[in-house]
Amino acid sequence: MATDSATPSPAAPAVTTPKVPRPDEEAYQKTLAKLQKEHDEALARYVSAAHG
Repeated sequence: MATDSATPSPAAPAVTTPKVPRPDEEAYQKTLAKLQKEHDEALARYVSAAHG
């Protein structure tokens, strides 16, 4: 496993963009949108707390 020739760049993080099978694409997009919304809300709270 130490010498895995199928992995072109071992330094790349494993969680970048997972290959999602087609049937799960809709669920993946819903989850992604939910996470982005939560992130945006948390960022807005942080910014308002930092500058308020």
